[in-house]
Amino acid sequence: MLMMGPVCPPYTGQSVAFTMLVNALQKDASCKVSVLTISRTNRILLGLKLCFNIVYCLTVRKYDVVYFTCSRSKLGSVRDLVLLYMAGSRKIRIVNHLHGRDFAPFFHSLPFWYRKLVYWGYSKIDTNIVLYEGMKKDFKQFPRMKCVVVPNAFSSSLDALPLVKEEVLFFRNRILFLSNIIRSKGIMELLHACKRLMSIFENMDLTIAGVPMRDEHSTEIEIKHDFECMVEELSQLYPGRVEYLGPVCGKKKEEVLWRSTIAVLPTYYSMEAFPISVIEAMRAGNYIITTTFGNLPEWLNEENGAIIEPSSVDALISAIGSILNDRDRLIRVCNHNIRHVAEHYSEKIYVDNVRRILTI
Repeated sequence: MLMMGPVCPPYTGQSVAFTMLVNALQKDASCKVSVLTISRTNRILLGLKLCFNIVYCLTVRKYDVVYFTCSRSKLGSVRDLVLLYMAGSRKIRIVNHLHGRDFAPFFHSLPFWYRKLVYWGYSKIDTNIVLYEGMKKDFKQFPRMKCVVVPNAFSSSLDALPLVKEEVLFFRNRILFLSNIIRSKGIMELLHACKRLMSIFENMDLTIAGVPMRDEHSTEIEIKHDFECMVEELSQLYPGRVEYLGPVCGKKKEEVLWRSTIAVLPTYYSMEAFPISVIEAMRAGNYIITTTFGNLPEWLNEENGAIIEPSSVDALISAIGSILNDRDRLIRVCNHNIRHVAEHYSEKIYVDNVRRILTI
């Protein structure tokens, strides 16, 4: 099996899911896995090197299946086309895994001549994995392609967490933002909401984990500046109640998740699909506050927390304030989330589902 995708770090939903799958399959004695790693740095030089490695691997070695996580950028799609041409010309079974909800906009934004090339390449794909039913429509122009749904999952490292969250953890409520610091993830709206809420709820703290990244609304430098200024202002207003941890992983991440009670992701991020950070927060017994953006309501509802309109500070204030005033519901929903996610979104279920598709 040849696998091509992004390996952690950096930590994104796609890199976490790909790394999780690679690690599991490499431990499986029945699978012989080769991995080609996509990097976000030095993109042109490393992209050329990766294209060379694709040609080399698929020329000198024999594979039963090629698995890749498709790019939704013009530069990245060149690499994908090289892979699809080489694998397709050798009649190797190809499986694509889409981790964002932006393939259709990307495809239709391409110049006519290049769209034809991409269409030709994707027509070589046998099976496409998506995260939920609503994503299948992105590939309706490829009638030969089989589309299957495999939801994301939390890491097996969280399996060791208890299945019940002790009431003592709810005496002081810690709001958690666990995602990359991207403007369209709603981080600035959350900070403005917390500025007002923390003056009302003295038992409320805020923890933020992630690294600044660009999106269509801000460059990395712009969001980093605005974010740091707002965190500094909050820290001065509410000493000791606001912490920014940067990126977290391993035991530190487990600790941050477990001691939090409300995870907030007020996203309107264009690629948002099935955030692993939300699944992890649920497994650690967090009440979820997220938005109606995209297809999030397809797998999240009021049994898991609160679903609000995106880009609204007032909606955040109302949702957070409401649950802080209803401790019984908070505890009930948090423990429901633990059981629900442990039953449906474990790493074992995820790996078994993808392995089954790869070995058909």
